[in-house]
Amino acid sequence: MPLAAHTVSYAEHVTLALLAAAGVITLGLWIWTRRMRDPVAAMPADLAKTAVRRRALVRGVGSIVWVAVLGVSGPLLRNAIPDHAAVRSGPTDRQVEVDQVVGNHSLVNGTDELRAREPAAIGAGWHVGFYADRAEPRGPVIVLAVSDAAGNPALAAEKSRLTLDQELTSFFDEPYHARITDVDPGPLGGMVRCGIRWAEQAVECRWDDAATSGIVTLLDSEDLDQAALLALRFRSVAEH
Repeated sequence: MPLAAHTVSYAEHVTLALLAAAGVITLGLWIWTRRMRDPVAAMPADLAKTAVRRRALVRGVGSIVWVAVLGVSGPLLRNAIPDHAAVRSGPTDRQVEVDQVVGNHSLVNGTDELRAREPAAIGAGWHVGFYADRAEPRGPVIVLAVSDAAGNPALAAEKSRLTLDQELTSFFDEPYHARITDVDPGPLGGMVRCGIRWAEQAVECRWDDAATSGIVTLLDSEDLDQAALLALRFRSVAEH
């Protein structure tokens, strides 16, 4: 199992166990070599030199033990995942995609078309789609943006570092969003949060779980309830 798969608490427990073992070994070594460290030399003139040499040997062996402990525990702690990180919150093998049809909504523009027009507009590892309601042409346009840890190393690193709440809090910046509300995530779990982006008259909902992230935006709308329902519907189709 790679080091990065361990939690912080696991790494701390292993480190404490190694330190305790090193302490016991050092103490036992010190007691066991007591006579060797204080020898009876054949010649009184050699007594001091012999004692210094043997004590240095014992200290050297003890130092090797402690260096070995630190060599193992250091990387273990450094690469450990926080116990409550998003990646620890559920299944990590889920992936997402942008479908052609979600309920009454059909895909108008997808990732390839949008990247061809504005290459810098879509982040690496994200897939985006613009949807229109076939039954309600005047209804709000829906923008879906999805990504998963399997295809996005930056997102995978984020989920190994932040909790679900921290991911959502960093997205819903207070000065730009109003009426920020948590929504029941349904059977897929994780967390879902919605808010009104007041400067653009749009409602945004974002979900995060152990493996995926998704953003559903209703343009020209301030209906939080409608946005929440659509976010859950789009997520149920996009995530698998």
